[in-house]
Amino acid sequence: MNPVVNEKDIAATVRDFETVCSYILKNEIPLTARGGLGKKACFEMNAHMAYPVPDAKITNLMSKYPSIVLYLTVALKTGLLDPGLTIGPKSSMKATDAYAAYNRMNAYSKHLFIFLAWMKYIDAETLYGDVMGMRWFHHFLIELSLDQIGSIFKPGAIIKRKGRGDYYRNDDAFQCLMNECVPLLHHFRDLGLVGYSDGYLEKNDYNRTVLNEAWVTETGAALSAACSTRRFSWVNVYEDECMFNDEREEELYENDFKKNPPGSEGFLLPFAACYPENEIDVSAINQLLFEDRESLSADVVYKFRVSLSRGCYREIQCGACDTFEDLHFAIQRAFDFGNDHLYAFFLDGKKWSRHSINAPECDDPPFACDVFIGEAGLRVKQNILYLFDFGDQWMFTVTLLSINEGEEAPERPIIIKSVGEPPEQYPAYDGDYDDD
Repeated sequence: MNPVVNEKDIAATVRDFETVCSYILKNEIPLTARGGLGKKACFEMNAHMAYPVPDAKITNLMSKYPSIVLYLTVALKTGLLDPGLTIGPKSSMKATDAYAAYNRMNAYSKHLFIFLAWMKYIDAETLYGDVMGMRWFHHFLIELSLDQIGSIFKPGAIIKRKGRGDYYRNDDAFQCLMNECVPLLHHFRDLGLVGYSDGYLEKNDYNRTVLNEAWVTETGAALSAACSTRRFSWVNVYEDECMFNDEREEELYENDFKKNPPGSEGFLLPFAACYPENEIDVSAINQLLFEDRESLSADVVYKFRVSLSRGCYREIQCGACDTFEDLHFAIQRAFDFGNDHLYAFFLDGKKWSRHSINAPECDDPPFACDVFIGEAGLRVKQNILYLFDFGDQWMFTVTLLSINEGEEAPERPIIIKSVGEPPEQYPAYDGDYDDD
């Protein structure tokens, strides 16, 4: 008999998610400038989590709390909580109609919703790669680990950590997580897929946290079967293209997944089969996770300050329906540059990060001509890095000064303020040229 999702396995997931949302709403918590939660809020919520961080301090940033990172990501990305257009004490997050719809679902549907939101919206490379001390994190580790949960380990059987390095020879993804990436296992535990005691955590010789013992739950064994037909890399929004482990997987993608993409009723069928019969509200989950719930308004004006230095900046007004390519052209006009090189906007302010919107001539999407400013989820005081000319690397800081609703947007971005003389894009060479 195939395993079925166990209500006991998922109870902590549903309860902790609602704990985070309720705390934010009750205490009128705003987002920080970095798009997270403040230290005090995280410290207080941690005490109420099913799996609290044991050595938490009130001075810790949100990144210290894996469970809170997971649940806040789900709440914001799925639109259950509205962060507002600004940051600060007067801009607390609000519950949306989507949050009310979520609360009408039963515990099984809520759990599947949270699990699928993790699959769709978690930036695995940034979140787990940084923890592993690497600049990369391959999604194969998630997919192969989920495969092992269902195909190798029996529910309740103890999995012991082997010596570091054994998993490289055995191609053992779960051992890799136990040795290298415990925060991903923490999220697996949050989602009810695995279990372990914090007493089996320790530091290895490289001062990295490792996990010595874990076990697979009935829920993990059940959902792994669905994940084999709905691969993480096929669902996740941060994966640019579908990747295949073998010909069988490619055939599965072409004959099944491609015909049942996210948002279709067929997409959810393998997941719904993991839960008790008739417990999954397919329509509600599809509507919350995969339907576009809002359209861009023409009556929203964004004001940016684009700076090269403190004494040289321009202020530019754009509409929500302007693209990042339109903003790029406006910056070019504002600084009298020639549009003759590639460029990218890095929304997290970090050069070469994955959170980029790229020139149409670049290899990787998303492309600036396709992304509207109003759909990027920007916040007031957010700093964006605009990198122009990947050779000379002109780096502009683009700060969102205000978002004004109810104002008529200009037909195209306009320059409303100029301070300081722009530098020469190609300054004259003063030295002597070598005859060679």
